[in-house]
Amino acid sequence: MGEDFTQIIESCLSQAKLNPKMIPILSRMWSLKSNYTEQEISDELTLLVEAEKIDSGEGNHHNQKVIRNKNPFREAKQKKLEKKPLLHVNASIKPAKLSSQGWGLSRAKHERKMAIITQLRGLILSKDGQGLSKTALLKRIKKDNSYWRGTISLWLDELVSQGVIQRHKRRYYSPQIYLEPREKMIHRLVFESLQDGPLSRTAIGKRIGCDGGNQRKMLRQAIQELAEEGYIRLEGMRYRWNR
Repeated sequence: MGEDFTQIIESCLSQAKLNPKMIPILSRMWSLKSNYTEQEISDELTLLVEAEKIDSGEGNHHNQKVIRNKNPFREAKQKKLEKKPLLHVNASIKPAKLSSQGWGLSRAKHERKMAIITQLRGLILSKDGQGLSKTALLKRIKKDNSYWRGTISLWLDELVSQGVIQRHKRRYYSPQIYLEPREKMIHRLVFESLQDGPLSRTAIGKRIGCDGGNQRKMLRQAIQELAEEGYIRLEGMRYRWNR
């Protein structure tokens, strides 16, 4: 009796996908062991299994049209979600200027280093702001080889320490770029997933790619916080925008 609705659905979903004829049996079994009705469990399993079939291209054209009209989960998947951190630009931040203080190089080596890091800086500070990996930078300046990789890695570290550029994970960005934190990204995705209609927690997790492992805990917490802050509300077994 301690199982919540999402746990029940998750425990049945893999079997239901493999053999949809098991849905009535699974629904009956869990209705006897929980506070949820056989119809409630059956409807949720059927909805998710039908959505999976459409995504994989199964079923004939006529049946797909019928499911699209009746399946709110399928309708919600029509609009693409931006499943990576959003970038925000703060134009008031001025990137630091290049400094050659302490290099102690000969004139030829000094000029070569300045030319290369000027190239790197220009690429990273470009207007698109999407960030570049070290490999992408090396390829852009045609120095993607073992001879240059170690040296340019050190030079990139210098630029980061001087505030000329910033590094986030494996990519380099302009200091003007602010990356949306992962926690905030999940909150945003949960909210956006409900833009076309109510969804269960299981369906939300499937849509935003947080339906496995440790991600489930983050998903539950995000949904709870959005509900506590009044952005979404629970109606029956599905969440919807609170408006």
